[in-house]
Amino acid sequence: MERDPVVRGTGRLPLVGLLLTLAVLALFLSSLSNGFVNYDDDTYVTGNLHLRQGLGLGGIGWAFGSSMASNWHPLTWLSHMLDYQVFGLRAWGHHLGNVLLHTLNAVLLFLLCRRLTGAAWKSLVVALFFGLHPLHVQSVAWVSERKDVLSACFFLLSLLAYARHAQETSRRSGRLSLYYGGALLLFALGLMAKPMLVTLPFVLLLLDYWPLGRWQSGQIRKLLFEKLPFALVSVASCVVTFFVQRAGGGMADLRQFSVAGRVENALVSYLRYLGKTFWPADLAVLYPFVPRWPLWMVLGSGLFVVAVSAAALALRRQRPYLLVGWLWFVGMLVPVIGLVHVGQQSMADRYMYLPLVGLLLVIVWGLVDLAGESRQRLRVLSVATVVAAIACLDITGREIGYWRDSESLFRRDIEVTGGTATAHYKLGLALNDRGQLDEAYQSFHKSLELSPGDFPALLALGVVCNRRGEADEAMRWLEVALKQNPGSADGHYQLGVALDRQGQLDEAIDQYGQALRSDPTLVDAHLGAGAALGQKGRFDEAIRQFQAALAIDPENAGAHYNSGLAHTGAGQWEAARASFEKALALAPGNADAHNNLGLVLLRTGQRAEAINEFREALRLRPDHNRARSNLAATQQAEGPSPAGVQ
Repeated sequence: MERDPVVRGTGRLPLVGLLLTLAVLALFLSSLSNGFVNYDDDTYVTGNLHLRQGLGLGGIGWAFGSSMASNWHPLTWLSHMLDYQVFGLRAWGHHLGNVLLHTLNAVLLFLLCRRLTGAAWKSLVVALFFGLHPLHVQSVAWVSERKDVLSACFFLLSLLAYARHAQETSRRSGRLSLYYGGALLLFALGLMAKPMLVTLPFVLLLLDYWPLGRWQSGQIRKLLFEKLPFALVSVASCVVTFFVQRAGGGMADLRQFSVAGRVENALVSYLRYLGKTFWPADLAVLYPFVPRWPLWMVLGSGLFVVAVSAAALALRRQRPYLLVGWLWFVGMLVPVIGLVHVGQQSMADRYMYLPLVGLLLVIVWGLVDLAGESRQRLRVLSVATVVAAIACLDITGREIGYWRDSESLFRRDIEVTGGTATAHYKLGLALNDRGQLDEAYQSFHKSLELSPGDFPALLALGVVCNRRGEADEAMRWLEVALKQNPGSADGHYQLGVALDRQGQLDEAIDQYGQALRSDPTLVDAHLGAGAALGQKGRFDEAIRQFQAALAIDPENAGAHYNSGLAHTGAGQWEAARASFEKALALAPGNADAHNNLGLVLLRTGQRAEAINEFREALRLRPDHNRARSNLAATQQAEGPSPAGVQ
């Protein structure tokens, strides 16, 4: 065990540990004012109907059987499911889970380093910068990255259990302890949150070298054998991940990125990650892949990695933390460094969540060693630590703000990277959601310029044109999109919308049908088909479509409302009333639903209740002419002349 040269006593350590917790918690609690973003949050939470099953047998079965988002991480799904069950779609609750896990991880890292080294204050500084570093904003402020903070929690718990096992083993003649089984179980759970943890057996061997000091003569084979169960679990996770990502399209085509290009990117990325660690400026959600880096940069990066590795190896006896920390950083990044390319990014801040620990060990232990016993140097080091922590607070706080919403996030991304096709596309989606249709159209056009023939951008242009009422142009974009992807349910649905608006109801119904053949769970296609069938007077068929939509999404207010219209058309007054009342329970501000409920009540002889509904419709929307006409007619003694459904 080491003795801290910075502070001789540890009596104030619990108080400082509490301050660490409060500092990390207070910094990241600002993310609770952020919303969801349209980058994966729709897949993981806002558009994921499976979460609504809750933590029953059905939900748990789906979580363990799902390869959604090109990943098998059932514990991550269960975590999101729990959040949805408690908070619904209130974004602050989902952010709170990430913040609490990150704060817990900072505390666990402190406890781990202290247990392993006995150096309480150095451990505290490592944990402090782990908790405050701007590189961790992406993992914490992004709801979809729950898998990062959740898997890291299991990772650190596994290392803590392993440290106890190693200490028990040294005292009990090498026998395996319960802590060994606990470490293995926690590792398996961590992999079920995110498979990036596959390098944990390697990290265990590093810790055996330093600070546990288990690499004794004749013990290496025993240590390797001890890691065999961990290695087998890692291999199983790698196999599952490979097949799931390949099946889900998450793994980039190896022909798209050459082997040489991937190796070059890996070497340069190591230096870029180091740069972001020491100078965390211009952080972005998506760093574009560079097919060919300048030769001098590739060679320089390769030489740097080799030189640092050689120096750490040469100093392994005097400064073992250099080798362990450096190899921790290099080794933990291997699964995501891009040799097997996943996605379009060249690197990602979130990949540094755990690898950063290795660099922090090198930095903190190295600086304290350089300071030695000199009080003046220690004072300078203490001041530098405070200044660096304040800088982290400032930068991290600003970076959290960029995750406020999708528009803010991708405007910042375009500013930093110059703009990728994905960034312009996501910005377009955000603008479209805000109703800024002209700007959205321009963003989608820019995305298409950067990635010609890109299906999502073509589809999005069709969507915007539909919303602008430009059915002819929408059809042109959608027909091109469907040539790229003939089986797209969304493409057929949007084409159905364009045809519907042109009055071509039969053709629209056909397109809605094609959409549902591709994806029977597409609620909007059921709603579109039901509305078109209703316009043609085919009310029974329309009702079946709305019932199908409600079987998928029982809380869909629009489906209940449209079902009420279809029941009204069929003269099924009680069913219509029930549908409108359910729609209003879910969306009380729907003036049309109040008006139509009033008509239904009038048909069933409930005149006073009908008048109240017409008045409520007018209160919500004073310009609702049909409700005004219905109210006036109903108040006449001889009875109403209803203006009809809306």
